[in-house]
Amino acid sequence: MMKTARGFVVLMLLAGCSMVLTEASKPEVRYVITPLSPTDTYARAQRTALKMGAVMMREDVTTRTFVAKYKEAIALHVHVNSVEEGTQMTVTGSVLPQK
Repeated sequence: MMKTARGFVVLMLLAGCSMVLTEASKPEVRYVITPLSPTDTYARAQRTALKMGAVMMREDVTTRTFVAKYKEAIALHVHVNSVEEGTQMTVTGSVLPQK
């Protein structure tokens, strides 16, 4: 149950950023702190983004950062780092420029 709940939080965080964006909107930023390790949080965020249908554009395991393209229109910038309370994941969603 706990793993499912954490996966759901990651999914809602990633999806939440993408759902509120319009072409004219500023980037949307969301934060979550988890009790998981930074490595586990990063891996779970990547798996969740891929399950949502996002395509990885850039990854850096060393800094635990990735950029994924979602629905051909939205870039999800994800960064995971340690904080005093646990592990923080920051997701910034922005609309990709139209070609």
